[in-house]
Amino acid sequence: MAGYCHWQVTDDSGSDVTWNKNDHDEVYGIGPEVVYFVQPWKLFISLRHIWEFEAKNRPEGHITTLTFTKILF
Repeated sequence: MAGYCHWQVTDDSGSDVTWNKNDHDEVYGIGPEVVYFVQPWKLFISLRHIWEFEAKNRPEGHITTLTFTKILF
């Protein structure tokens, strides 16, 4: 399992802000993650898919991540 929580802790700033600067983003995400180690190549491969939920003041979506991690020694 993988997941995250995102909370905006400071107000928006800058000349492009046309909305209420006190509106803070918030979202949660959870989903499965699979990790495989290819021993002859010393390589980790991971695939993760996260579903976001309970988003406030921002869009809600999905994230899929494929990661390769190589051991160099």
